[in-house]
Amino acid sequence: IFSRLNPETKTGGTSFISSSTADNNHKDIKSSTKPYNIKALVRLLSYIATLLNPKEHNDRGEHNNIHQNNNNIILGLRLIQAVFESGAQHIGQYPSLVELLQTEICKYLVQLSQTKNVYIFSLCLRLVFDMFVNVKQFLKVQLEIFFTSIHLRIGNSDISSFEQKQLIFESLKEFCMEPSLIAGLYRNYDCEVHSTNLFEDLCKFFIKHAIINEEKSNTFTVINVHALDCLLHVMTAIAKRFQQNRNITNQPINTTSSTTNTNEESDEEIT
Repeated sequence: IFSRLNPETKTGGTSFISSSTADNNHKDIKSSTKPYNIKALVRLLSYIATLLNPKEHNDRGEHNNIHQNNNNIILGLRLIQAVFESGAQHIGQYPSLVELLQTEICKYLVQLSQTKNVYIFSLCLRLVFDMFVNVKQFLKVQLEIFFTSIHLRIGNSDISSFEQKQLIFESLKEFCMEPSLIAGLYRNYDCEVHSTNLFEDLCKFFIKHAIINEEKSNTFTVINVHALDCLLHVMTAIAKRFQQNRNITNQPINTTSSTTNTNEESDEEIT
């Protein structure tokens, strides 16, 4: 990047290069500057993915410097999150980037979910949600693993901390607020022969934690509130979809073109 810049000698904010020379240099730089191709982006994202590898730092003999290792992981997570924020709509256009997400990044996210660092754990959950929103059509198997190996496993574990469980339910609540999640889970997982009943498992999970466990505590905690909120969002999504189908059924035979377009848009939103 810096090799493409044409340095100017300045003193007191005044350039000693004439305006015509500066214009010519600007044209030369503009003509010689070319955008980086997809290979550069793949190499950059591959390097960022190595920062997420918790075993990479141990292999380098840095296992004693836990603070430095956590900083590298946090940096990698925030950089990948910045990638999704700036160009998530373009990732699915390049199979090499999708493959990198399906393999290295998803694998490291599952490994990092076992960390005791609450901040790293929250960043992992945030990144999983961003991947669901932007590239879920390419991550069917990976999202199933995320829900079963991260959300359900940690939420049901007795050794998980209260902060971890709270983050789990906050993440699931954010998922449940997505309009296409409920129908998408049931269609793509529960209705598939080779997939788990993910929608059913999540509903049972919410019901279990919405009820006060009298053996452990008689108080109503924030986890119970989050579980009830998730159930409420699920029931609301089902009710809205039922009402939508009912309205379509009760429409007259001679439907207008606008009604047809609305129906098509709702179908596309679910798939």
